[in-house]
This record gives sequence, structure tokens and C-alpha cells, in this order.
Amino acid sequence: MRNANRKGARSGSPPEGTSPGVVPVDRTMARIYASLGTVALALSGYLVYTHFQLHRLATWTSLCNVSDTVSCDAVALSPYGTLMGFPLAGWGAWFYLFVTVGALLALRGWRVVRSASLWLVAASGFSVVLSLGLAAISAFALRTWCPVCLALYGLNAGMLATAWRMFRRTGEGLRTAGTGELRYLRRHQGGIFLAAGAAMVVLGAAWIAYPKGFAPTVSVCKFLEERAVKADRALPPAVIVVYSDFQCPHCAAAHRDLKEARRGLVVKVESRHFPLDAECNSHVTKTIHPGACLQAEAAVCAEEQGKLEAYSDELFDLGTTGRVGLVGIAEKLGLDRAAFEACLSSDRPADRIHEDIDAAADAGVNGTPAVFVDGRRISGSIGGQDLGCLSGS
Repeated sequence: MRNANRKGARSGSPPEGTSPGVVPVDRTMARIYASLGTVALALSGYLVYTHFQLHRLATWTSLCNVSDTVSCDAVALSPYGTLMGFPLAGWGAWFYLFVTVGALLALRGWRVVRSASLWLVAASGFSVVLSLGLAAISAFALRTWCPVCLALYGLNAGMLATAWRMFRRTGEGLRTAGTGELRYLRRHQGGIFLAAGAAMVVLGAAWIAYPKGFAPTVSVCKFLEERAVKADRALPPAVIVVYSDFQCPHCAAAHRDLKEARRGLVVKVESRHFPLDAECNSHVTKTIHPGACLQAEAAVCAEEQGKLEAYSDELFDLGTTGRVGLVGIAEKLGLDRAAFEACLSSDRPADRIHEDIDAAADAGVNGTPAVFVDGRRISGSIGGQDLGCLSGS
């Protein structure tokens, strides 16, 4: 019996039928966990700073903006970069602050909960599951990877492994620890409510302090202003890229407005295609504009003969979708009919459309019109005020 009692004391399991006491943490593992949490907190802080700067300064880029497919900036500017009006990185920073402080308090002997290691296992397990979900979004929705985010995913895995090893050293099983935790919390509710309240106060203060009221895009005027302020030399004309669908009324308006900018020779306008037609666009769940793919292919063929703008005018005005009508527009504009029909029958226009669609999807486009100035997404379409700024650029 004496040996059995000694064995139970070494394992950390409370004697049967007694009130479960506080389970000490392994100090080495707790220090490692707190160190990993501190690094993760610092990286999350940098991502919050990145999110803030990208939304306030149109020409700012982060240190991890490497390419189109490796970019913290693209991820931060995507719809997945914000949750409830607060940067996703801000939620992460709050989480890492909470668990790191928890580990440090456990080292100091402040016992708000019975088994700090059990809580850290649960919290870190949640962060790993969330990391897998965010990684899937990067791989399949954004097709862009954030290097700092990848580092955080690795830290989450390391924190879970550390917390699990810390828990295993208590000698308890999950069921025993969970039951003991529930009994402990029933008798010490004040401490857990105080800790939860403090965490919510910190989160609420951060949410209130973080600037609101700006979209994850910039206006043309704001972009050009900050572009000029940042530059210390003469800048080349701005490059405007517009993704359109020929059956989209707002695209027609943007097309007419940008003709003025194109005539002014102060900007370069590139017209690209994002037809809302599932026949060629795998990034739309259903066809919204039937025949938009064929319209886009016809526009590509007209562009080969130097008549893209005139052909686009006709498509936006008439809304023609049939092959016969599209060839008729080409004849009306004086295009070589044989060459136009040969182009339509080839793979060239479809290949070009797929290139545009893939580029649009990589940039987070899911509707039309989508306007970019020097690679930065512009809020809405192009309006009169924007044209005034462009004419003065």
C-alpha cells in the first residue's frame, strides 16, 4: 500500500476520492513554450503592422512580398485577411499573448486553472487545426503563400508538441485531467472569470483602437498621391489593368470612362478578361452571363488585328453572343473575316482567356469590373474624380 501511494505521488494523480489539487508544470517545457509563443507574438505583430501599412499607404510593400505566389501583402489584402473588421493577424497576436502569459504565470506559480498544461494543449491544438484551414485557403483559394504565416504554422505545431510533452510529464491521462479540471473550476470560478475578462478587455481595446473605415483597396487618387510622395524621381505612366465581362453593365461604364484616360496618353490601360461564364471560367460556381466566353475570345481575335477598343465598343453596346453576330461585327469594323474566323477556331483565344482568368483569380478577383493600378486593387470602378487625377498624373 505504501509503495502504491508513492507511485501515485510520482505520477501526479490525486488519491481517489479526494479533491484534485493544482498540477505543477514542467518548468523546462513551460519555458520552451513561452519562448515559442513570444516569437509567434512578434511575427503576428509584424503581420498586423503589414496589414495596417498596406491599407493606409498604397505604395508600401512588406519584406515578405517576394512574388505573385509568395507574398504576405497579397494575403493581407485578400478577403481572408480580416475577420469582423479586425486583422486576422490581430486575432492571432491576441491568442499568442494569452497563451504565452498563461505559460509564464504557470511558471510563477499563479494557479488560475488546475492543469495549465492541459489548457495549453487544447489551445495549441485549436491553433494547429486553424493553421491547416488557413493553409488550404492559401493553396486553393488564394494560390499565394505568406512566408510569415508559414512560419507561424510551424510555430503552432511546435507549441502543440511542447504542450503535449509538458502534459505527459504530469503523469495524468486526458480523461483524468479533464474530470479534475471540471471539479477544480466549479470551486474556483472567480479566477477563470477574471482571466477571461482580462483577455476580453485586451481584445476589445485592440479592436477599438485599430483604425476602421478603410477598405482593403485604395482609390485611384489616393494611390497616385502616395505614389508621387514616395517617389524621388520622375515616374512612368501608371498601368491600369481592368478585368471585364462584356455583359456586365458596370464594365461597360468603366470601359467608356477609361477610353478618356487612354486618349490622354498619361496611363497605360490593359484590358483583360474574366467572363462570368462557367464554360471557360472554373472560378465561378455557375454561369451568370451565357456566351461571355465566346465574346471574350472574339475580342482577343479582334485585338490580334488591332481593333480591340472598337470591337469592345460594339460588344458592350450590342451584347452580341452568337458566333455569326460576332463575325458580323468584325466585318462591320473592316477586320479580315477569314483571319478572324481562323482565330476563333484556334486555341489561341481560349489560351489567352485562361491566362487572364488565372491571373485574376491569383489577384483575388471574384467579380467584375476589377481594376488594378500598378498592381494594387482599386475600390470599385473608375469614376469622374479618378479620371481627373489620372489626367493630372
